[in-house]
Amino acid sequence: MYSFMGGGLFCAIVGNILLVVSTATDYWMQYRLSGNYAHQGLWRYCMSNKCYMQTDSIAYWNAARAFMILSGMSCFAGIIAGIMSFAQFSSFERFNRSFAAGIMFLVSTFFVLLGMAIYTGVTINFLGKRFGDWRFSWSYILGWVAMLMTFFAECVNAGEELLHVRGTDGLFEIKMDNRTSNILTAKNYLGKFCLNSDQQPDELMSDVAPGDL
Repeated sequence: MYSFMGGGLFCAIVGNILLVVSTATDYWMQYRLSGNYAHQGLWRYCMSNKCYMQTDSIAYWNAARAFMILSGMSCFAGIIAGIMSFAQFSSFERFNRSFAAGIMFLVSTFFVLLGMAIYTGVTINFLGKRFGDWRFSWSYILGWVAMLMTFFAECVNAGEELLHVRGTDGLFEIKMDNRTSNILTAKNYLGKFCLNSDQQPDELMSDVAPGDL
């Protein structure tokens, strides 16, 4: 179980780092403007080795920024919940923390997908027509890689939860089988004992406490 949890946490940590780097850097898009090489990110655009803040309050810019930030925060919250699941709690409490981590990773994947989809759509349909010679750059690519890592973290965490549930069911069945076997053995023994008695095995079994078996 812990190997699954560790693998999920590793994917989530890598994904969170990539989310921060992708969101903070200025290489989402590269293009040429008036013969000069330029590049831009979610916060700044750079030209002739000088960078300037994106001061325009455009809806798609704000939406992409918000979703990327929310994705990073959700992923970080999932990492904290995943780390806490390693602590010495009961199996049920560990399952709860692991389940919460999986939900956070899923939410993070959804947010980064929205942010990347918005930026991609606007860039292709608007910015791509404005700048003739352009291409996506490495900050943009890191965003998609981060989405895959958070998705893998959620999948691994879901697999761990499934194994946990099946393992719990298996233990329950084993305990019930042992209890049933003890009861049947006791009834067979009492049946032999009662051959010369008026009482039936079931009547004697009713006087036996469950903890005595």
